Amino acid sequence: MAASKQWQRYARQGLAGLLVLVAVLFQPLPARAAQVAIAAIVGEDVITTTDVSERRDLVMATAGIPPTVENQQKITPRIVQSLIDEALQLQEAKNQSVSVTDEELNKAIASLPARGEQKESIRDFITRNNLSPRSFEAQLRAQLAWNKVVQRALRRNISIAQDEVLRAQKSAAGAPGATELRLQAVEVGAEGSGGAEEMQRLMEEIALQIKSGGELSNIAMRYIKNPRVHYNPPVWVEESSLPPPLQQVLRGLKTGETTPPVRSERSMQIIQLLDRSARAKLSDATEYAIKQITVTVPMRRDKASIEKLQAAARMLRERPGNCTEASIPEVDFATDVQFLRMRLGALSPQQRSIIGRLEVGDVSEPLLSPEAVRLVMLCEKMEPAEGNLPDAEAVRQQLFAEKLELEAQKHLRNLRREAFIDIKGNPGAR
Repeated sequence: MAASKQWQRYARQGLAGLLVLVAVLFQPLPARAAQVAIAAIVGEDVITTTDVSERRDLVMATAGIPPTVENQQKITPRIVQSLIDEALQLQEAKNQSVSVTDEELNKAIASLPARGEQKESIRDFITRNNLSPRSFEAQLRAQLAWNKVVQRALRRNISIAQDEVLRAQKSAAGAPGATELRLQAVEVGAEGSGGAEEMQRLMEEIALQIKSGGELSNIAMRYIKNPRVHYNPPVWVEESSLPPPLQQVLRGLKTGETTPPVRSERSMQIIQLLDRSARAKLSDATEYAIKQITVTVPMRRDKASIEKLQAAARMLRERPGNCTEASIPEVDFATDVQFLRMRLGALSPQQRSIIGRLEVGDVSEPLLSPEAVRLVMLCEKMEPAEGNLPDAEAVRQQLFAEKLELEAQKHLRNLRREAFIDIKGNPGAR
């Protein structure tokens, strides 16, 4: 398994997953007093309070957790346990003559995805936020070494029978569909003069209007001439396609409620939950033939022009023509019609939510982007001949990965049980 895949797999586990998968705006953390003491002893290895503090800062910064005293106290026990597990993993790797070269480590780091809109590397992010490269590299080295141990010592214990694959296929085909959310949002960007201060002022102003009972779309129309403010009209999205922190916020909302202002790399937005439902599970091999109508957004974007554009989109949705010819009713905007064929598995989560909900002859709601309004008419839907059973080889690989992970967890529990571990009173305290 390549080093990049090794990292991707183990980055999903616990705190390590927070290290690379959450992409939000982070602030530099305060300097730390140089007080070093023993936090824990694992066999012959010593974990110091510096080790704990450096890893805690790293995790909190990359996860976007505010560095308050309360948050530090909550996360410290998990940080200590993570460092203990890494020590055990490296000790087991040494016992099995497994090591990680600097070349392997650098290759794994280079394979990590860039962060944020500025495409910042993880090393640049660590330097900019005055975090510990040593702690980051130690964590990654332990993960790579442990993966080698797992592959060398445990994978031979795993076998997948054909009837297991068939049962898993049938179970997946009969499972409930993905949870989908119907959302609309108003977003404020930080571009131009004033930057973050003006973004904050506008968002507070909009939030106050929402709190007073204003409709989100009507509020957004009041700012139609402000290039900072963008309205994202209602759309169905798969809950699993959203960032985990946003999923957690939305799960606490009732239909019709809005989130507090949510901050990302270069903007803030307020999202309204309009509906929640479970879509029937569809095969990735399902093929769709669609008629896509694109209406170009005018250069002039005053209230009258936008309302005229919306009226044109509503009319085209009611009269989209047919699936045998490109003709559509004439409107006062540039239009384009395309006939496309695509498989569900090749679509983005947003496209899956839109097209997967249509029946033959249905037309989607207008989808607004800065450049155009698009409507999709479903012309034909072709289910695979084998039905909705997922691919057997993909299921086999998933079963193997799940069993291998269980074996790895069991092996680590055994190492914990057999090792001498002594955790001191208040590790990582500042």
